Amino acid sequence: EMASGGVVRAGAIQIARELVLKYESREGAGKGAGASPAPALESPKASLVASLSGRLSKAIASPRASNAKKIQTPIFSSITVPVLRRFTRASLETALIEERKDLLASPESASSLTFALFTGYSSKSTEDFELAVLALELSGALCELGQLDKETQNLVRTCGLLENVCVFLHTYFSRPDGYSGSRLTGYHVRCANVLFESIIGREANRDVLVKSGGTTALASALENSDMRSDQNLVSETAITMSNACFGDDSRKIEIGRRAIDPIQRSLATHPDSPSVALHCALALRNLSYNCEANQVLIVSENQGSALQSLLGIINRFGSKNAGTKNDRVSNQQRTAVHQALVALANVAAIREDLREKVTSASAFETVAAVIERANCMIQELGSASSPQVEEVGRDVDDVVSFLRNCTAKNPAAHQRIAQIGIIGPLVRAVRALCSTAFGAKEESGKVLSETLASAVVEKMLEWLRHAAFARENRSQILESGALTDIIVASIGRADASSAMILQEDRSCETAFLALGNSTFGLPNAAERARDAGALTSVVQIATKRSSSLGVTESALRCLRSLLEQSEQSRQFASGCGALEYTVDSMRKFPAEEQIQEQGCALLLSASVSESNLLPLKQSGAAEVVLYAMQQHPKHRGIHLHATLVLQRMNGATADDVCISRENITRLVRTARQKRRGAAAPSVFAKA
Repeated sequence: EMASGGVVRAGAIQIARELVLKYESREGAGKGAGASPAPALESPKASLVASLSGRLSKAIASPRASNAKKIQTPIFSSITVPVLRRFTRASLETALIEERKDLLASPESASSLTFALFTGYSSKSTEDFELAVLALELSGALCELGQLDKETQNLVRTCGLLENVCVFLHTYFSRPDGYSGSRLTGYHVRCANVLFESIIGREANRDVLVKSGGTTALASALENSDMRSDQNLVSETAITMSNACFGDDSRKIEIGRRAIDPIQRSLATHPDSPSVALHCALALRNLSYNCEANQVLIVSENQGSALQSLLGIINRFGSKNAGTKNDRVSNQQRTAVHQALVALANVAAIREDLREKVTSASAFETVAAVIERANCMIQELGSASSPQVEEVGRDVDDVVSFLRNCTAKNPAAHQRIAQIGIIGPLVRAVRALCSTAFGAKEESGKVLSETLASAVVEKMLEWLRHAAFARENRSQILESGALTDIIVASIGRADASSAMILQEDRSCETAFLALGNSTFGLPNAAERARDAGALTSVVQIATKRSSSLGVTESALRCLRSLLEQSEQSRQFASGCGALEYTVDSMRKFPAEEQIQEQGCALLLSASVSESNLLPLKQSGAAEVVLYAMQQHPKHRGIHLHATLVLQRMNGATADDVCISRENITRLVRTARQKRRGAAAPSVFAKA
């Protein structure tokens, strides 16, 4: 009888029968008595009455039910369609909610559901398949009634229901010959999604879902053109796969291997659907987070189709043409753009070769359009601070996050930034939105919360640090006001006791390097930064964080760049404390080669100015320079700069100590003579 499915069918009927008998005495004749058959319904929850009064009643009348007569009680024959229809939908749902745990996971009912599913995928019988479908529908309907408690979520797994649903779906999509003409529809996949989402909060359940083929089956469903045409099905499936990958990289890789291409196809099928765009972009975002394998698939599989789909979402819903204040985009559209931008940032976070491919795919042009729209929104919002300001701020934050990730160690990005001129528009947006990060609010200022503003500015600093490697970008940084209004202003603001910006050592390092890189080779930029108070602010912040090796090194690099570019800055060095800070840093970190080299180079730059020679002697610069040469006898950079500093302090002219081919050749010749025992120049004797 078990082989023929009789016991299973009787068990399924028993679920409905016990429910009806338990609540029959509480309800009078309902409005549903004698009603016409329920119409086709769109969700598992709405199909409860249809499932119980329709499909289960058909099972009662089925000829195969006669195989189970031995275990049926006399009351069994009293269950008829009219009896089931006596309940209103509300009362039936209330009853189901109260009994749901037992219906899903009690030993009796769970064994019926799981065995029905097992029979469905282990044979090719049409009736066994239909019984498994019935179990799938009932499981989805029960789960959609409301959130399951943790105990029930675990029971759904331990009783085998979750695993058998996964295997049933996986087997169905794996069979080329199907089930003798029987087929699943998108509705049944949606029932499975409801079940999966109700239990996916548990780590062990996510493991079973992936290992038992559940996510593979969902990916196969999206490969089916008929199912993929259902926008709701696509959105629900993308959510399930997105949530399933949380907490374990191996799950993420397994899901991505099967799901990324179907997700891309779904986006291509529904290019104008905000819901599909939102949930598919969310899935790609979570699949790509810290997962190199999936990042490669998104950028490279099928000639980067998934990457192009992400860019398509941004172009369609996030550009200026997508609407501004007077042509409001929906929340779904805005959130879809947010998820797509975060996915792009994830893809560019690890591998340099992927950043190059993202750059060549016109990603920078795409995000530039988002910034253009943000600036239009800022203008339209006027002087009022409103929730829309935070929305625009989030767009800007997403763009800056992507630019920061994609520009690092990516020369192609440096060139593209200069070509499209994105620095100026982005600076305007950040300056308008983030005044709180700098401690000032204009009357017309449209300000973000200080937390978000500080995060945007710190990401902006990191991006500018890398973008400034290209001379064209350094010029744009100066012309746009980013040098003074963002870089120098953020460093100055960080010195305030109440400031939320640059609170971490890493953030300070980034700000100092951004300042040093942005002024490199541009004397007018160095002077502009000095006039804005950069030298004083750097020394003050670096002194407060003098125990940090990273902050000290980046501060010395920054100060060196500022002094090398401008005589006025060199003259200001002793007055702002830069010389004393340098000497103290070299004393504090005598074993660190980078500190010693940068310190010697900075002291050399300062010594070019006559006004600094006496302060250098008074600060003990000669002693720390000599000690650096003794501690690092084989470091060429330290010896080159240290020797020139000593020569300058002992009467050499500024031209004699500049870094030039002639001076380096002279120093090398002198060193060789010293090693051979020849008399050293007077500068060494004096030193």
